[in-house]
Amino acid sequence: MILSIKRKIIISIIFLFLIIFIIIYFIIVPAILDIMQIKKIINTQRIELERDYLKGQNLKQMLAQINEVKSQSAVLDKVFVEKNNGLEFIEILERTAKNNNITQKIDLFNYNFDEILNNNSYEKVSIQLLTTGDFIDQLNYLIDLETLNYYINIKILNIAFDTTLIKHDSPEENKTSNINMLIIADTYWE
Repeated sequence: MILSIKRKIIISIIFLFLIIFIIIYFIIVPAILDIMQIKKIINTQRIELERDYLKGQNLKQMLAQINEVKSQSAVLDKVFVEKNNGLEFIEILERTAKNNNITQKIDLFNYNFDEILNNNSYEKVSIQLLTTGDFIDQLNYLIDLETLNYYINIKILNIAFDTTLIKHDSPEENKTSNINMLIIADTYWE
């Protein structure tokens, strides 16, 4: 039978829609779903890469800071009095006083050298310095104490003026002015 042209057109249109539907349903929709899944995977990977990049940047910064601290650790090691070299520390204090024309008495408090020697951590040892000398010498002595390689944390500084009469030949030399200074400080021993 011969179909009418109208029917041929309708059948052709239906057949065309059927082919389009099959193409959309079996090819385009799965491709779109795959593309959306790939987009989610890419976004997840991008976020993970950004997080890893930031971790890498933080790691680089931390390594730079560690290297900086390592370079300065030699300087920090010098600020502690070595447990076995306590006598050397005392001698340095005595030499500092002598160089500044100061008479000095040194007392160490709260120490147990056996405990310090057996302990691997840092130990705080209090020190008391009683000094006598003129004002300028005392100031120079304080400056020298602060510039020592050892860390001396001064907690108390007590200054008392002591005017005494000493018999000399000339009246100008009869009166001398000394300063008595009490320094209580913490030192750190390793």
